[in-house]
Amino acid sequence: MRGLLVSTFFLAVLGIPGISSAASLSISPASGTYSVGDQISFKVIVSSSDAPLNALSGTLSFPSSLFSVQSISKAGSILNFWVTEPTFSVSSALIQFEGVSLAGFQGTGGTVVTVTLRALKVGSGTIAFQSGQVLANDGQGTDITSTLSGGTFQIQAAKAKPIPAPTEPVVEVKREASAAQTLTSPVILLEKRNDISTIVGTSPYPKASALLTFVPVNGSKLFITGMTDEGGNFIFAVPQALRNGPYAVSAVVVISDGTQSLPSNVLTVEVGDVFVANISWESATYASLFLIILLLTLLGYFISRKHFRSQRNTPAAIKKEVKQAEEVLHKSFALLDQDLSDHLKDRSEEGKADSKERAGVASLKKDLKEAEEYIGNEIRGITVKDEKE
Repeated sequence: MRGLLVSTFFLAVLGIPGISSAASLSISPASGTYSVGDQISFKVIVSSSDAPLNALSGTLSFPSSLFSVQSISKAGSILNFWVTEPTFSVSSALIQFEGVSLAGFQGTGGTVVTVTLRALKVGSGTIAFQSGQVLANDGQGTDITSTLSGGTFQIQAAKAKPIPAPTEPVVEVKREASAAQTLTSPVILLEKRNDISTIVGTSPYPKASALLTFVPVNGSKLFITGMTDEGGNFIFAVPQALRNGPYAVSAVVVISDGTQSLPSNVLTVEVGDVFVANISWESATYASLFLIILLLTLLGYFISRKHFRSQRNTPAAIKKEVKQAEEVLHKSFALLDQDLSDHLKDRSEEGKADSKERAGVASLKKDLKEAEEYIGNEIRGITVKDEKE
C-alpha cells in the first residue's frame, strides 16, 4: 500500500502532461565582435527533432541606433510558402516573418531566413525575439514552441575611416523575386461527411500541394497541408482540437515549381460547443491526471483494506493507513489546483487565455474541490465502519 501511495503522490507532483514535442527558434551565430561599418549576417534557425513542424512565425527586435538592416533573404529556407513575407521596419525596429513548410520539417538547425545588418556605431546590441511560435505538422496546429533565443553583438571602433550611417534607407525591405501568382484560385465548400465537418476543395491542378488556413477571431492561425488528387481535388477534416468559435477558412494550391494560386473563397466555420474545447489541451490533460490519481488512490485504499482484513490487523492500523491515503489524496488535489492556477496565469501573461478558457478552468477547479470533499467523506465513512467492525 505504501509503495502505491508513493507512486500516486509522484504522479501528483509531476502533475503535468507527459514529455511533449518541443521546438526552438534561435539565431546563429548568437554572438560576435565586429567593427563599425562591417556587415553582420545571421540566420534564424529552427530545431524540432521530436516531431515535424509545418508552420512558424517570429518577430525580432534590434537596436536601430546600432544596426541598419541591409537585407532579409529566404535562400535555403525550410519554408516554401510565406504567409507574411520576411520584412523589416526602420520605424519600429522589427523584423517579421511567417511561413509554412508544405512537406513538414523535422531536424535541427533548419534555416528560416538570413538577415544581414550593418554596424553603425560602437556599442553592444541584442537581437531578441519579441514573439515566436512553432506549430506541429499534426493536423491540429499544436503549439510546440519551447525556447526563443536571440543573440548579442559587440561593435568596436573601425580601424579605417568609418562608413557614415545612411540617413534614409532607399527601401525598407529587400525581397527576392517570387513566383508569379498566376494560378487559378481553388474553390472550397463546407460539407458533412460521416458526421464530420469537412472542407472539400476543387482546383485545376493535380498532384499539387494544398494549404488550408484557419484564422480564429483571437489566437494563432492553424495551417493544414496535403495534396490534390489526380483531378485537382482535396479534402480536409476540420481539426477536432480547435477551440469553440468561428474561423475564417481559405485555401491555396502550390505546384511543383513553387508557383502558387491566389487564395480561394473564404468560408466561415463554426466549431462546436463541447466544454472541453473551451479549455486548452493542457487543462484537459490535468482533468485526466486527476481521474488517474483518484482511481489509484481508491484502488490502493481498497487493496489495503482487503489486506488488513485478511491479516486481521487492528482497527488502529487500518485507520493509520487510511489516514495516509487521505493525506495523499488532499495533496494530489492541492497540486492539481495549483498547477491549473499556474497554467492559467502563464496563458494570461502570454495573452492566450480568453474568457471561455478562464471560465472553463474555474469550473474545473470547482469540480475538483467538490470531488475532493466527496471522496474524503467516503474514506472517513469507511474508516468508521471498519472501527465498528
